[in-house]
Amino acid sequence: DNITDLGPVTVGANTYVVVSNGLRAPTIDLTAANAQLYFSDTNATLDHTSLLMGGPGGYSYLIEQAGSLTLTLGSHAVLTQTTGSVYAQGGAAGDALTNQGQMNLGGGFFYDHYTSFTNTGTMALSNAEALYVQNGPFTNSGMFTVAPTSQTAMIDSQSSRSEEHTSELQ
Repeated sequence: DNITDLGPVTVGANTYVVVSNGLRAPTIDLTAANAQLYFSDTNATLDHTSLLMGGPGGYSYLIEQAGSLTLTLGSHAVLTQTTGSVYAQGGAAGDALTNQGQMNLGGGFFYDHYTSFTNTGTMALSNAEALYVQNGPFTNSGMFTVAPTSQTAMIDSQSSRSEEHTSELQ
């Protein structure tokens, strides 16, 4: 609880860290197999950080434990995935994932299982990345680019697509 302003944080293989009342670290490394970051606050923001995700041999996880949580990647947050898979999941109806920063997704799979996903920042898919938004609407009012080498950007047919604006699509 109340852990803020740490140095770099590395989460080991098959290990999880529970965040309550905030976390601020220059780098959070979740590239080890099955590294997990849990949030127990109803509104959690990661900002002023470089979040490294994916990696060989397993998933990286962003999971919320509180009901009706909004997990926000703030305007100074950068999420980078260069390989492997990322699994982002809310645990209850009303859970939301919001990106105000930068998401660089490449070389793997990003699975979103929140009931809504909003991008007001920048999202870039490259290197055969596949993005799956599976449980709720995806709303985009930021920059969303898909390089020709990416596999797909899929909004699941079970969700309602509400993409408002795409500034650039390659």
